[in-house]
Amino acid sequence: MKVESNKYVTLAYNLHVGEGDERELMEQATVDSPLEFIFGTNSMLEAFEQKVEGLSKGDTFSFLLTPDEAYGDYEEEKIVELPIDIFQVEG
Repeated sequence: MKVESNKYVTLAYNLHVGEGDERELMEQATVDSPLEFIFGTNSMLEAFEQKVEGLSKGDTFSFLLTPDEAYGDYEEEKIVELPIDIFQVEG
């Protein structure tokens, strides 16, 4: 089965940020705990879906996304710190 619209997809991957000596592992989805999504429902970045479209079970892949294709450049002044207790649910 190929990755295509309205198909349930699971992916194991390593997400790195940066280049060269500054490359850092930021996220990992394993075979035991994969990324799961329905392809083509706008739940993933458009550029990400373009890169995995057509892959089949067992395929390996490697690609880069530019900041413009993802969430943009990191901007320190746009970081907002929130107290953790606002995420706690009562009861």
